[in-house]
Amino acid sequence: MTQETVQGNRGDLILSILGELEAKSFLEIGVAEGDVHRRINLENKVGVDPFEVCCPTVLKMTSDEFFQQNEDRFDVIFIDGDHSFEQSRKDFYNSVEALNNYGVILMHDIDQLDNPEARGEAYLAWQEIEQDQRFETHKIYISQDRDYIGMVKIKPRD
Repeated sequence: MTQETVQGNRGDLILSILGELEAKSFLEIGVAEGDVHRRINLENKVGVDPFEVCCPTVLKMTSDEFFQQNEDRFDVIFIDGDHSFEQSRKDFYNSVEALNNYGVILMHDIDQLDNPEARGEAYLAWQEIEQDQRFETHKIYISQDRDYIGMVKIKPRD
């Protein structure tokens, strides 16, 4: 695992990664008010949130419902949904199956920092992911947001 610090906020980081990868598709799990989602300018972008529908590209459903019917693959997937251990873990492994070769998964709230109650248990799922040898993990500290995002690169499937 590597660790780095980047300036800006999570939207800036995601836009940067999308550009570096020349991504054509994006999935966001847990959209809320759409702060990140609105900034993504890709024809193939999908958001999933059971509570908020900020934009026409956001589906009002749970991530489990989405993955049950999804047949698409994505270049970048951002997980910021239900922060329980079990759901964070399930969202991650479902995302692995929906990821294009050479794509990346970004996961929010992977560290407890100074407010563990607000961050839920996503960090426990992240700890498990870090130990899995199939994945290359990177921990990124976002200076403006003052929190961490985990980035996972999956070894290409044959």
